[in-house]
Formats: sequence, C-alpha cells, structure tokens
Amino acid sequence: MQDTSTLKDASRGRRALALARAMTLALPAAALAQSGPGGLDQRTWLSLQMQSASIHSSSYEAGYATGQLSRVQNEDDLGVPGRASVPGLAFGRRIGERWRIEVDGTAFRRSRTTVLGRDLDLDGPIFAAGSSVRTEVFVNTWRVSGGWSFIKSDESEVGVLIGGQNVHLTTHIDGSSSAGPGSPATPTQRELSNNGLVPAVGLYGQHSLTDAWTLTGHLDVALQEKYTRLSVGALWRMTPNLGLGLGWSHTESRFDITTVFIGVSRDVLSYRASGPQLTLTASF
Repeated sequence: MQDTSTLKDASRGRRALALARAMTLALPAAALAQSGPGGLDQRTWLSLQMQSASIHSSSYEAGYATGQLSRVQNEDDLGVPGRASVPGLAFGRRIGERWRIEVDGTAFRRSRTTVLGRDLDLDGPIFAAGSSVRTEVFVNTWRVSGGWSFIKSDESEVGVLIGGQNVHLTTHIDGSSSAGPGSPATPTQRELSNNGLVPAVGLYGQHSLTDAWTLTGHLDVALQEKYTRLSVGALWRMTPNLGLGLGWSHTESRFDITTVFIGVSRDVLSYRASGPQLTLTASF
C-alpha cells in the first residue's frame, strides 16, 4: 500500500509539473495576443537606437580668393575615422486611431589628428603636406513630425509624415597654413557649418508577420535641402511592452551654403552613412 501511494503521489507531482511548464510557455503568448497583433495598437513608444555606420563625408569650398572649388575628403585626406557608432533616440505617440506625432534625433562626433599627405588649398589658406592638423566632424539631427495613417488594420499600417527637420553638420580644421610657397606658416582654424530648420516629409509602415514579429520601414526627406534617410528592419517583441529590432539605415545629405560679402563664397558639405542598426523599443 505504501508503494502504491508513493507511485500515485509521484504521478500527481509529474502532472502538476507538466501543467506548470505549459502555463509558463502559454502566458507570454497570451499576453502578446491580448496586446494585439505585432503591437500595432500600442499608444506610446520610445526607442533607443545604435547604428554601426560606414561614413563618407567631404567639403568643397570656393570663395573670395580664387573662386575655384577645392574638395577635401574628411576620411581620406584628414584621416577622420570612416566608421562610427551612431546613437539615436525616437519617441512616438498616437492621437486617436490614425494620427500620431513623432520626435527623433541623433548626435555624434568624430575627430583625428593626422599628418597631411598632400597640400590642402582651402580658398586662400594652404595646409602643406607633412604638416599636422586636427579635424573634428560633428553631426546632429532632430525631427518633429505629425503623421496620418491612410492604411490601418490589425496587421498593417502605412502613413505619411509632415513636419520639420534640422541637420547640423560641422567640419572644423585646426593647424598651420600659409598663403603659398615661401610664405610663413601661421596657426589657422577653418570651419564649415550648416545648421537650419527646413520642412520635411516622410513615409512610415509596419506589418505584423506574427504576434511577436513585425516588419518596419521609415523614410524621411528634408525639403530645401538634399537630405534623405531610409531605415528598414524587423522587430521581435520579447514581452508585450519590450521589443528588440535589427535593421539597416542609410542617410544621404548635401548642403550648399552661399555667402555674399564683397563677392560670393560657396561651400558644399556632403555626408553619407549606412550600416546595420540595433533598436530597443518600449511601448505601452
């Protein structure tokens, strides 16, 4: 009798353990289902982003002294690192069923001290080959937009955005330059900068493959400036309120800066960055 009772107790224990395991596996799926397919019904979201970007940037300058356009490649000529970790932050909030507001931004700095491999003529000051220069390149962007979803279902959402975009791009060169061969070298600082708020439009979209997996896409275009940013990715919802995303982001920008002062000076700044992007998103 004691052996039979022991066997029955062991059998009940195994059944209870199996039931506990089943409930443990079922609870996350049930929670995701309650929050809607892919979390498309979440009202507020906050995303932390980190991109491993391959970067190419340059500056052109034509001004009062020569009027000729000279080009400087920041990575090749000035030794600025061609790869960087680019952090970003994005916030979104739904207003009603189809309307939303979005705010996002990035900021990072690259710098390097290097010995020039060739003469750099920046419309007057000449940084001679063999001289040491320090270069800093700073990029800061932020955007505020309102959006409207013209497609909205339990599985898919596509909409348009309109708002304002600010891109602050600065190249600062610090070294010694001269007016030409035989002229004494003097400490020189040269800075090219673009900073201004311009209208921007965009598109966004997301599609739920399952309760846990969602495809995402975002396109931003700044009007009056040649700025475009495209990002695509996939988001895995680990919990109803926390998701981990992996994707790809590409940014292109080119800014023409014309200054009129006893003549005309034209500066051109260009910047291109692309690479994989990791995203951690909290949504409610």
